[in-house]
Amino acid sequence: MFQYSGMELKEELTDILPPCNSIPQYLSVKNKKMKFIIKVLITAVNAFLLAYLLPGIEIKDFLTAILVAFVLAILDAIVKPILILFTLPATIFTLGLFLFVINACIILIDDHFVGGFQVDGFWYALLFSICLSLINSFVHKLILKDEKNKAN
Repeated sequence: MFQYSGMELKEELTDILPPCNSIPQYLSVKNKKMKFIIKVLITAVNAFLLAYLLPGIEIKDFLTAILVAFVLAILDAIVKPILILFTLPATIFTLGLFLFVINACIILIDDHFVGGFQVDGFWYALLFSICLSLINSFVHKLILKDEKNKAN
């Protein structure tokens, strides 16, 4: 069994891996279409991993995960603003917590449209949407650095 102290392990890893700050430079994307495709692919990977981890979510294969991410992007762009507008009083009354319900409804609509994607109920959709939102925001911030931040 290997015994490493924290400092020795850090030195070993810095010799093998590139510095973390150099990773976003490889994915510096100025084209909006390419950025959209990368975001859909990141969402597909995250959804596929979450389907593996969460018990009530099932995605048949990675191609289905890409389709789930694409349909989710379309639903977020078209249906979600309409739902937010119609449920504005409930959203204001609950101080924004009703948006979690809207996200779960979007996941359930996605489940309806995409074959090979199955959600066992509202609570699994709610858990999936919260986890997917958190992981996506973290990964997008890590990988897709905004070009405006580089200029400053």
